[in-house]
Amino acid sequence: MIRGRFNPVGRLPITIPASQEAVNNEAGDVPGYDEDPSYPYQDKAGNRYQYNFGLSYE
Repeated sequence: MIRGRFNPVGRLPITIPASQEAVNNEAGDVPGYDEDPSYPYQDKAGNRYQYNFGLSYE
């Protein structure tokens, strides 16, 4: 990483649900990234914590 041979990444391997209600109403056979737009948690800054959200140095 120091010499630039590797680009570090930090991405979510799962989708974080917005609430217990979202978990109860989810379609069990659909992955979290393909759920209803209200399913992932969204913080006050507008970031949606769904699959593959995070940082990379590409």
